[in-house]
Amino acid sequence: MNHLLIILLSLAVGAVGFLLRVFHLRTAFDPTTLLPVGGSASWLLVLFLLAAVTLCLIWGLPGRGRRVSEVRGFDAPEGPALTLITAGAFLTMVGGGLSCVQVFQQTAENRIIALGLGALAILSGCAVIGDLFLRRRGRENKQVMMAPVLFYVVWLLTTYRTYAAYPVTSYYFIQILAVAALVYAFYLVSGWRCCEEEHAATRVALPLAVILCCTALADPVGWPQRGLYAGAAVTLLGYLATLRY
Repeated sequence: MNHLLIILLSLAVGAVGFLLRVFHLRTAFDPTTLLPVGGSASWLLVLFLLAAVTLCLIWGLPGRGRRVSEVRGFDAPEGPALTLITAGAFLTMVGGGLSCVQVFQQTAENRIIALGLGALAILSGCAVIGDLFLRRRGRENKQVMMAPVLFYVVWLLTTYRTYAAYPVTSYYFIQILAVAALVYAFYLVSGWRCCEEEHAATRVALPLAVILCCTALADPVGWPQRGLYAGAAVTLLGYLATLRY
C-alpha cells in the first residue's frame, strides 16, 4: 500500500479515536468521583480499538504476491520523511524539557521521577537526530537507537505506577496501551538499525502506535505528556514513510 495513503489513514483513524476518547471521558465517568457511570461509550471505544488493530493487520499484509518473509527494513530518510522524524524528535525533546520544568510543582519523590523521565526523553530525541546525522555522514552507531526504547520502557513503568492504585482501568488503559505500543514500535525500529533484523510486524506496529498516540492525546494528562505522545507519533510517521513495502 502507498506510504502516503497509510500515513493519512493512520491519522484519520487516530482522529476518530481521539474524538471517541473525548466522548468516553465526558460521558462514562462521574465528573466528581471519576467512577464509571455506565453507558455505551466504553463499548464503542473497545470496538474502535479492535477495528484499528484489524485495519493495521490488513494494511500490513504484503501485496503483489509477496510473502511475509520478504519484508525488508527502512530506506534512508529523505524529504518529508526526514522532516517528520526530525520534527518528532524535537517534539519529544520539548516534552522532556517541559517535564523537567514541572519538577517545581511536584512533591520530592515525583520530582525525581519527572526529572529522570524528562532527561530520558531529551536523550531519546537526541538519539533519533544523532542517528539521522550519522547516517547522512555515512557513519554508523548501531546502538544509538536503543535510547528511545529505554525511554519508552521507563515511561511505561512510570505511567503504570501513576495509576497502579486506581481501581478504574478504563480511565487510564489507553495511555498504557499507547506507551506499550511505542515500546514495541521503537524496538522494531532499533532492531533494524542495530542488527538489521527484519520484522513483518513493523508494518502493523508503527501505524497502530500512531493511532493509539493520537487517541491518548484526549486523556487528561499534562502538556509534557501530550508533547511526548505527539512527538512519538510524528517520529513514527516519518519512519513509516521510509518503510519498504
